[in-house]
Amino acid sequence: MNQQLAFKLGRAFKLGVFYGLGRIYATNPSKAQDAAKWITVKGAHIPVDEDGSLKGATGGKIEKTSVKQFPKSGINLIESPPSKNTNSYLLKAAGNPAKAIVLYYDNELRGGSVNTEVEISGKKRKVSVVFDGKGRKEFKKFSGHLREILEVLPFVPEVIEKGSYFGRKEAVNHSPQVAFHTKMKNVKVNGIKKTVAVDIGETSSADFHAYNVNTEGNRWFDKKKVSFEVEMKKRKARDAVLLPPSKGSVKGLHRSTEQSLAMDEILERPEEPVKMSVLGIRIL
Repeated sequence: MNQQLAFKLGRAFKLGVFYGLGRIYATNPSKAQDAAKWITVKGAHIPVDEDGSLKGATGGKIEKTSVKQFPKSGINLIESPPSKNTNSYLLKAAGNPAKAIVLYYDNELRGGSVNTEVEISGKKRKVSVVFDGKGRKEFKKFSGHLREILEVLPFVPEVIEKGSYFGRKEAVNHSPQVAFHTKMKNVKVNGIKKTVAVDIGETSSADFHAYNVNTEGNRWFDKKKVSFEVEMKKRKARDAVLLPPSKGSVKGLHRSTEQSLAMDEILERPEEPVKMSVLGIRIL
């Protein structure tokens, strides 16, 4: 089954679901809210997410065949950057930053990807980081600081691509993520410099996805930044041990070698005859 046919079938299925919900609402409005959270397919009750995505094992199988499309699906977000206008999404969400983040994510980021470099087993590896549904809820988890998060969303692809990076950190009991890779970078938001951190999730099948974003203005950010700086210092210390001698030290070595060679030439030079004259004789 090709993707286009699968998408059409998935869309037709969801249209049928929404038509059924409309019939329920028309006949019994009190049951409409409960019906919107669940649908029944051949006797199987399937939960429905707030954005219409099907949840659970059966719902997941249906979602995979439906191949849900988003405006940025299959697009490189560096070559086609997301909109810098986050205020328009805040207006669409009637001033609710949590809803604005979801709208922005689904329309400007979801389905897209960014190429970057991470470390796996101590070796650098080029990977593609996708914006899928795994970290979608994490993008709006900092209650009370969501406006700050919304403002920096346009810069997330840039942080993933070029941000500072200290290495891979394993995750314990954090399925489906088995490890995280944090990137951090300074950006300018409305003319003001801000530091933005992005966590990249790694799954057991070596897939990578944008998991979380954090920034200044959020009371939890300072602790993350300090931790990041500590890890960066450790990385620099490790790298310094592995690096070859610096250019300056090589230059110094050459200088001392030249001096040594010059001294050898002086020591090996044959002595010249010394001219002497008698100035006087004294007899005791």
